[in-house]
Amino acid sequence: MTSTARAAQSANGQAHASTPANSRTAEAIGSLRTRLAALARSHGRDVAVCLAFVALAGWVTHGLWPNPNGRVLALNPEDQTLYEWFLAADTKFAFGDWGC
Repeated sequence: MTSTARAAQSANGQAHASTPANSRTAEAIGSLRTRLAALARSHGRDVAVCLAFVALAGWVTHGLWPNPNGRVLALNPEDQTLYEWFLAADTKFAFGDWGC
């Protein structure tokens, strides 16, 4: 028996082809849930920290969202202009726009 045929057999010796599609789908969903749970256990703290930073960034910049083209930072508008320029230059660099 080939390794492919052996892999296709279930624990009781029946081939997977005779297994109903619903059973295979349930097995796949269970396997996906198991993998996602393991991923959440191993990276849960990292995801929580990232979400905290995103929430903090949203709270800090919430006043700029209603009209991003018309509003600037009240304390130092020059910094905002400089940061916008940095982001534009980085975007050009990232996408290979090397022209002047």
